[in-house]
Amino acid sequence: MIAINNNTKNQLTAVIADDEDILRDYLRTLLTEIWPELKIIAEAENGNDAVALITKHKPDFAFLDIKMPGISGLSVAHNSEVNCKIVFITAYNTFAIEAFELEAVDYLLKPIYKTRLIKTVERLKSKIKQCNFEDHDLTGLLQKFSRLIVNETTYIRWVKALDQGKVYIIPVEDIRYLKAGDKYTTVVTHQKEWLIRKPVKELEDELDPNMFWRIHRSVIVNASCIVSAKRTIDGRYELQVLDCDHPLIASRSYGHRFKQM
Repeated sequence: MIAINNNTKNQLTAVIADDEDILRDYLRTLLTEIWPELKIIAEAENGNDAVALITKHKPDFAFLDIKMPGISGLSVAHNSEVNCKIVFITAYNTFAIEAFELEAVDYLLKPIYKTRLIKTVERLKSKIKQCNFEDHDLTGLLQKFSRLIVNETTYIRWVKALDQGKVYIIPVEDIRYLKAGDKYTTVVTHQKEWLIRKPVKELEDELDPNMFWRIHRSVIVNASCIVSAKRTIDGRYELQVLDCDHPLIASRSYGHRFKQM
């Protein structure tokens, strides 16, 4: 729980809740740039702290990650008795978000892009100008959104890599393939190779299986980046992958994926 500033009289205020420090920092930096009049008065790294901070500071806005330790962002909104505008931060798939977007409360889809945050800020400012700042009911929206996502499996939309002391956010769409090493996993993009500590098996469980295919016990490839597949005399498949100057070899146990190509 991080309290930032209590000198907020006659100033629009907000609380940010996300369990990842880098994402809270990133969102705060973007909001400060886009909406300098807005004061970020506190930050929380879990749902329970978020409820406490919203109750204490009574902010005008709360930016809540849906999936947090403790209780979720949805539960924070349910449990908060303060009438503030909620902006959810979520990694849920687009079809559920499309229904959510029709409602008064906004959302930010991870990874957060500046252009999208600008639209959120414009929407919030517009509601203030229209004098309907007090005018929304979260109950129906939360019930509707909870039904939409209750049976939906979520997959990561980016991976984090550390390089020369800096943490980089890599959208999964940029990944060409991943290869397991002794201590690290190599993440190959169209720009460079990154090393991360998370094992391939764990990444396989977190990545969308319709997008990322395991082709070997140590290799997962972005299916949309496969240019061609050629069967070798020993029953394996030689894959040409976008932006890669050498082929990837799919073992015989995964050859069924390429028989119809």
